Amino acid sequence: MGQTSRLTKLRAIPNNGTIRYLGPFNRGRFFLTTPETLADVLVNRAYDWEKPKHFRTNLGRILGFGLYFAEGDVHRIQRKALTPVFKSRHIRDDLYPIFWAKACECVAELIKHISTRHKDDWGPKASGKGNPVSGTVEVSGWASRATLDIIGVAGLGHDFQALKSPEGELIQAYSKIFAPSSHSWTLFILGMIFPPWVVSLVPLKANRDIKAGVKSVRNVCRQLIKEASAGDARKADGGWIYCLSLSSQMHFYHDTEALVDQLMTFLIAGHETTAAAMTWVIYLLAVYPDIQETLRQEVRENLPSPAWGQGITKHNIDRLPYLTTVCLEVLWCFPPLPLTARVAIRDTRIGDVHIPAGSEVFLVPWAINKSERLWSKDALHFNPRWWLKTVPARSPIEDGGDRETENIKPFGVANFAKEEFTCLLAAWVGRFKMELHDPELAVYKNVKIGGGITARPNKGMYINMTVLDGW
Repeated sequence: MGQTSRLTKLRAIPNNGTIRYLGPFNRGRFFLTTPETLADVLVNRAYDWEKPKHFRTNLGRILGFGLYFAEGDVHRIQRKALTPVFKSRHIRDDLYPIFWAKACECVAELIKHISTRHKDDWGPKASGKGNPVSGTVEVSGWASRATLDIIGVAGLGHDFQALKSPEGELIQAYSKIFAPSSHSWTLFILGMIFPPWVVSLVPLKANRDIKAGVKSVRNVCRQLIKEASAGDARKADGGWIYCLSLSSQMHFYHDTEALVDQLMTFLIAGHETTAAAMTWVIYLLAVYPDIQETLRQEVRENLPSPAWGQGITKHNIDRLPYLTTVCLEVLWCFPPLPLTARVAIRDTRIGDVHIPAGSEVFLVPWAINKSERLWSKDALHFNPRWWLKTVPARSPIEDGGDRETENIKPFGVANFAKEEFTCLLAAWVGRFKMELHDPELAVYKNVKIGGGITARPNKGMYINMTVLDGW
C-alpha cells in the first residue's frame, strides 16, 4: 500500500484505529489510523516495539547505525548521552546566530545566481527599469546545500562551503543518495521486506548511486572524527563532535566506525529532513500567494534584512507567530519522513486490539494528517491558522506530548531542525517573491513524488524567484 492508497483505505474502511491487511507472503500487517493508536506504539508501549530488522539494516547503510536505529536499553543510554547538545538553551544561546548567518549567506548566493541568469536573459536591458531581477531556481538542491552548511557549522564547527561550492564531495554524495525517483522509492519499499544483500543486488542506477554516495559520506565522517581526535573540536561551535568525543569511552562507541555511524545519522537528520521541509514550504507558498504575502509582511516588520549583516536571537523569532504556524502546518501536511514501521517484539495491544509478537505496523503521517474524518473537511488544505490559539487547534501526531510531528523526533534533534527551518524560511520569504515555474503543479495530484527516506518532487521543484526591494 502506497501513501495515497493508505489515505484511500483510511477514508473508505470503517475502523477503530487499526486496519489489518496482508503483506508479502500473506504476513499480517496493521495500518494505524488515529493519533490514539499511534500513541500506543510510539509512547504508551514504545518498548514493546522495534523497527523491523530489514528496515533497520537497509536504512542503516544510508543513515548510519546511530541513535535512530538503537533499541531498548541501548537507545535509552545513547539518547541520554546525546540529548544535552540539543537542549533549548544551547540552541538559543549558541546556534541561532549561526542559523541566521547561514540563511543570509544563502540569500546572497541565490541573488548572485538569479542575477547571472537574469543578465543572460535580458542582456543590456537587465538592469533597466521595469525589469526586476528574477530567475528560475530548483529550490530542493539549494535547500540541501544551505542545510548541509548549517549543520556543518552549528554542529561540527566545520563549514562544508556547499552554498559556494556545490561540486563539493559531501553535497555531491548526498545528491546521489537522496535523488528523488521512482527507483529510490522502489528500493525503500524492498528494504522493508528483504534483507540488505537482496536489495543490493537489484540492478538499478539508484542502487549504484547510493553505494557510491554512502562510501563518500563515510570517508568524510572519518576525516572529521580524526580532526576531532587531534583536538580540533570546539565545544561552542562543534558541540556534537565534542559530545561524541567524550562519549567514546562508552561501550557503544568502542571504535571509529561506531562514531562514523552516529555522525552519519546526525548529518542526515540535521539537513535532509529540513531540506525536504523547505522544498514543500516553498511549493505551498507559491501555490498560496496570499499566505506568502502575509508571512513576508510579518518577517519584514520584525527581522533585519539579510543585507544588513545583523544577527538575531530566539527572542526575535518568537515574535513571529505566523512564521511559526506556517512551519508547523508544512510539517503537518508534508512530513519529511512520510512513512515508518514497527514490529512487535512481544505480545501487546493497540487500543483494544491484541497484537501477537512479530506483527508489523505501519505509521503513515502523510495519510493520517490528511484525514477529513479526523481533522475536518479542511484537512487537505494548507491552512496555517489552524495552529493559532484563536481557533480550535489540530492535535498533531505526538511523540512525547508536545506539538511536533513524529517524523523529526526519533532523530533527537526536533528543536535543532525546527529552529534551523524557521530561520532559513524567514530569510527566503522576506527577500524573494516565489511563483511556480509550471502552473500545472498548483494542482497537487500533478506533483510526482519520489525519494525513499524523505519525500520530494520527483524531478525537483522549480520556482520563479523575484528579488524584492525594500528590505
